[in-house]
Amino acid sequence: MPSLDERPAERPPNLSALSDVTRRDFLAGSVAAGGVYALKHHIPRLAEDHENAAALAEALGGIPGVEIINDPVETNIVLFRWETPSLDLPAFRERLFAKGVLLDDRVFPLFRAVTHLGIGRRDIGRAARAIREVLAGGRQRA
Repeated sequence: MPSLDERPAERPPNLSALSDVTRRDFLAGSVAAGGVYALKHHIPRLAEDHENAAALAEALGGIPGVEIINDPVETNIVLFRWETPSLDLPAFRERLFAKGVLLDDRVFPLFRAVTHLGIGRRDIGRAARAIREVLAGGRQRA
């Protein structure tokens, strides 16, 4: 029997060679595996994500022209609306990205912010300051 060093490395499956059903099942299983891992290892820290989301909602709620949609925030998701946008979406996205913040902006000016593993209190403060600065800068240029 060859040693481990002599065995050829296993390659991941070539997804383009699989049928649509097999590819879908493979990808669904890959995504589900992450969820299963989170359920087994990260349930105790969900409370931290919820607290961070509440802190973000509180900070965003103090910005003039921002309305928190899901107030009070009870999960790790904050939905908020920019009531009177003074920037178009590409300009808003570019300015916020330059400050290191990404938001789900598919229904601009409604946004979805999600806290998760790797997002701490300092990040929440930094994101809120960045959003405040971008919104204030947009009003000044309008």
